[in-house]
Amino acid sequence: MGNAHPDNTRLTGHWRKTTALITLYPSHLITLTPGYFWYLSLHPKGPGQVAITFGGGLSPEFMADPKAGEFVATLKTLLDEVNLEDRGCTEKVYRGLSADKAVPGHLSYLERPIYDFMQYIAERTAGFERSFAQAAE
Repeated sequence: MGNAHPDNTRLTGHWRKTTALITLYPSHLITLTPGYFWYLSLHPKGPGQVAITFGGGLSPEFMADPKAGEFVATLKTLLDEVNLEDRGCTEKVYRGLSADKAVPGHLSYLERPIYDFMQYIAERTAGFERSFAQAAE
């Protein structure tokens, strides 16, 4: 279902197999494939609590297929399994951050794009001014 349905004649070449991930950081994720889409929306309710909303749908060609019911069931199973896996990972991270020996520190170098993006958003929306350190001579 991640590829275009055989009846889909609009998409050609690599577009028949291309998936796009769209994130509206930090709360929203959208996955678009030629065959289906799904979204995930997270809303904090308080310390250690988050409300999760998710859903999805199939392309018109998959919905018009005689096996549409099977496709919907497969997609629902996929979304349930992904969300269950993500929940476990998220809960483990939260427990680690809540541990007595957990202390604030530097971001991982892997998190630099998140930091840069948040600085950019703060600059554009809240008047925050980014400063860039000058290299020592």
